[in-house]
Formats: sequence, structure tokens, C-alpha cells
Amino acid sequence: EQPGYANRVYGHAVVDRNGDLWLQYWLFYFYNDYNLIGAFLHAGRHEGDWEMIQLRLRDELPDLAVYCQHAGATKRDWRQVERLPGTERPLVYVARGSHASYFEPGTHWTGHWFDYADGKRRSPELTLEIVVDGDDEWRWMRWPGSWGDTKASGDNPLDSNSPRGPGAHAQWDDPNVLIEKAAKPLPTT
Repeated sequence: EQPGYANRVYGHAVVDRNGDLWLQYWLFYFYNDYNLIGAFLHAGRHEGDWEMIQLRLRDELPDLAVYCQHAGATKRDWRQVERLPGTERPLVYVARGSHASYFEPGTHWTGHWFDYADGKRRSPELTLEIVVDGDDEWRWMRWPGSWGDTKASGDNPLDSNSPRGPGAHAQWDDPNVLIEKAAKPLPTT
């Protein structure tokens, strides 16, 4: 087991502007090690990486899932979400190195390059930590700084800074922001 924040999923519940309850699941990775385009460009690597998925509940049952990929998101009706056999736990296909979350395995176009989420690696055992927003123990979730020291170099769309923490993202307080992102088409190159 990794020390600190690894091997944990941080659960956060939030009610949106329509009165719907959302369950968010945030994952922290020490390093985004997806070396896009190989050793020539070294694009896509940065310290720290926060990723998340969220589920909307209606009448106390999930009805919609939203999975994040980089600066975007995709949504799917809950009935179309693959689940761990014998459970109601959604399966998430995590892209190698970039940690983007996908509904199905395969090669996925990001708008600038490709993610590979083949589902061939064993999933680590994870502990769910329930975040109580406003509780002193969880103030660090709203820390506005970067989770790493990487700065994007130049105008390369494949490069990025180290991320901000969960509470600094708009969807922390307004989950519908991701619905709007999921409705936008991917950029083309």
C-alpha cells in the first residue's frame, strides 16, 4: 500500500441546484506518467493527478453517471453503465498513465491524442473515505494550490500544470458543470 493519499477513494455527497443528490468519487494519483508521443515530446506528464466520477441519485437510486477525462467528461444513463458482476458498483476503465475515466475499455480519442484504457491491469484494493465538507478534518480538500510542481511548457495542448485539489473544481459545489462539459464535442486537431 502506498503511503498518504494513495489507495483511497474520497467520497463526497452534494445536492445540485435542482435538488438532486450526487455522489462523487475522487481519486488521487502521485504522478500522471502517460508519456504521450514517446520520448521525443515528453508531453502529458505531471506531478499529482486528481480524477473523479459522479453518480446522480433520483428517488435514492442512481440514474446517471458522469466520468471525467482530462478537461472533459462523458455521461451515461445508469442502465447503460457496466457494473462489477453481482454488485451495483460501476466499473471504471482507467486510462494507462493519464488516469482518465471511461465507461468501456479501448482506445479513446481525447481531442488531441489517444488514451488507452484496456482494463487489463488488476485494480488495487481501495479504501473509501467519506469527506464531510466543512469538517476541519477535510479542509485540505478545498486547498486552492497545486498538487505538484509541474508547469506546462509552451502552448502544447498535451501538456498541463499539476492539478488543483477537488474543492477548487467547479463540480465540487455544482455537479451539473460536468453535465454541461459532457454535452460539448471534443476539440479537433
